Amino acid sequence: MSDATAIARVEDYKPPLNGHATKLLRLVQFEEMRPRLADGYLMKHLLGSAAMAVVYGESGSGKTFFALHLSLSVAAGMECFGRRVRRVGVCYVAAEAGPGIENRVAAYKREVEFPETMPFVALETSIDLCKDAADLHKLVAAIRCQDDLGFPIGLIVVDTLSRTMGGGNENQPDDMGAFVRNIDALRAATGAAVLIVHHSGKNLALGARGHSLLRAATDTEIEITRDDATKLITARVTKQRELATDGTIVFTLRQVELGIDQDGDPVTSCVVEESDEQPSGKAVRPLSKAQGRALQLLAEVIDKAGEIPLASNHIPPNTKCVAETLWREYCYRGGISNGGQRGKEQAFKRAADELLDRNRIGKWEPLVWHIS
Repeated sequence: MSDATAIARVEDYKPPLNGHATKLLRLVQFEEMRPRLADGYLMKHLLGSAAMAVVYGESGSGKTFFALHLSLSVAAGMECFGRRVRRVGVCYVAAEAGPGIENRVAAYKREVEFPETMPFVALETSIDLCKDAADLHKLVAAIRCQDDLGFPIGLIVVDTLSRTMGGGNENQPDDMGAFVRNIDALRAATGAAVLIVHHSGKNLALGARGHSLLRAATDTEIEITRDDATKLITARVTKQRELATDGTIVFTLRQVELGIDQDGDPVTSCVVEESDEQPSGKAVRPLSKAQGRALQLLAEVIDKAGEIPLASNHIPPNTKCVAETLWREYCYRGGISNGGQRGKEQAFKRAADELLDRNRIGKWEPLVWHIS
C-alpha cells in the first residue's frame, strides 16, 4: 500500500453508525490553552493531587514513617514540614507492615491532637498490583465504598512496591511496566494520587531499586537517607516533573511507648519530629575524568542531534535523546581515552555504566538522555 493510499483511507474513515455512541478524543486547540493556576495539590510544592510519587530509601531509613506522617497530615488537613496541605481521605496499603501499621498510628494518636474524625483507612494485607488485575479491581471497589469518611480518598499509599508485585521481578521491564500501568489505572479509577514506598538498591548511587522505567513514569521522587552520626533523616526531592526540586526536609524519629505486653515488656513505635538541624553528610564522590568527558560529550551530541522521541512510559516527556551508538562515536573521537580502540571501548563502557548507576543519564535502548 502506498503512503498516498494510506492517507486517503484515513481521511475517508467514518465512525460506524451501529447505535452505540462513539467516544472521540478531544484535541485542545492552541487558542484554548491557558495557564493552569488552580491545579490541586496535596502538599504544596511537593505532591500533586493526582501525582504518582515514589519515596525510597534503605531498610531502616525511616521512609515508612515519613510516608505515614505525610498521610496523616493530609487526612487531618494539618500543615506538614512547613507546607500547606489540602485535606483529603487517605487509603494506606500496609502490604509490608500488615497489622503493625496500627501501632504506628497509635503512636501518633498519643502524640498528636487530630480532628475528631479522620478520613484515614488502611489495608493490612498484601495485594498483587502487577500480575493479578482482580486485586486492583478489589482495591478500587473498596475505596469507592468509603462513603462515610467525610472526604473522598485523594491519596493512596502503597507500602511497599516489592510486597505488591505479586512475585513479579522489579528488574524486568515487562513486570515493572505492568505494575506502572496498574498504578496509572488505580489513579484513573479513583482520581487519587498514589505514593509508593520503595527500597534503594545495593548500590545507593543507582537510586530506587528496579527497572528504570519506574523513575521515568514517576512525577515526584523523594530519597530518604539517615545520618548515622546525628540520627537525622533527610528527605530529598530527586525528581519533580513540574515543580522545582530544591530544598530538603530534615526530621528525626522519636520513640513512643504504647503499653506493656504480656511479658511485661514495653511496646513502642515512633513518630516523626521535624528538625532544624543539618546532617553531617558524606562527601559526594566526584566524576572521574572519563566520566566527566563522556557526560560533556553527551550534552554536545544532544545539543546537535538530539530529538524528542514518541511518548512512552520509559522516557520522561519532552526529553531530547540520542542513539547510544552516536554518543559512543562522539566519545571515541572526543578523547575519552588516550589508548587504542580497545582502550576507548573499555573507557566508554565503564563511564557509561557508572553514569547510569549514579543517575546522571537515562537509558532505554537504543536511546540515552542526560538527567540534570
